[in-house]
Amino acid sequence: MAPFAVADVFATKAVGSPVVSPDGALAIFTLTETDVEENSSKTSLWSVGLGDGGGEPELLVEAPASEPRLSPDGRRLSFVRGGQVWVAPLDGAGEPAQLTDIPGPTPTPRYTLDAVPTRCTADRCPRPSQVASGARCGPIT
Repeated sequence: MAPFAVADVFATKAVGSPVVSPDGALAIFTLTETDVEENSSKTSLWSVGLGDGGGEPELLVEAPASEPRLSPDGRRLSFVRGGQVWVAPLDGAGEPAQLTDIPGPTPTPRYTLDAVPTRCTADRCPRPSQVASGARCGPIT
């Protein structure tokens, strides 16, 4: 058996950011693949069942996509693409929709306890000092 080489590191797919559905039946995770020739990597979102052997992983969202978050009711998947927050129905019944268009640091998707995804309504995610000047976050309507 040959020793593990640098090329083997780049050929290895990295799994990360696991999120389990509220009912415990499904896990969502990121899968990052590296292309040495292109000097790039791409991250996509996958799901796998957690009961009775789990089955084969299924592609949910093609690259680029990261930071998966599930709504508390398990019906929606939020993620980051291109520095913006996107949301998609978990049942695949619709296309992902972009929720934010904000410059600056990438926001992390979040949900309120009643499963309403939130987004920033200012030109970027406000800090407490910015809220005083009118910046605010609110529910998506």
